[in-house]
Amino acid sequence: MNCAQARDLLGEPLHAASGALREHLAACPACAREAEALRELRAWLRADEPPFGEEDRRALRRGVMARIQAGRPWRRIPYLLALPLAAALLLALSLRRRPEEPPPAPPAPAVHPTEPPPPARAQA
Repeated sequence: MNCAQARDLLGEPLHAASGALREHLAACPACAREAEALRELRAWLRADEPPFGEEDRRALRRGVMARIQAGRPWRRIPYLLALPLAAALLLALSLRRRPEEPPPAPPAPAVHPTEPPPPARAQA
């Protein structure tokens, strides 16, 4: 029997297991550890009292929250520091000099003759 076949049979109670599975568990430490873990899990599920208390829950919560905070370093920056930084950035942007643009060229004078030009004279 190989490990894959043994793992398929580990869900059954060990007293109902075949002799081949028992032999494999005796020879394979990895499958034996997995079988032991399953036995412990079944015993834990059948237990009337939880295997951990209130202090264990608090310790678990602290550990989980510490890992969450470690994954988000930006959360450690105090929010009071962010407000003055934002104000300084806005002030710097508002005081920044813009390059001066040359004034626009005046419009070209409109040519509107009030009188028609004099007729050209013939030369004799």
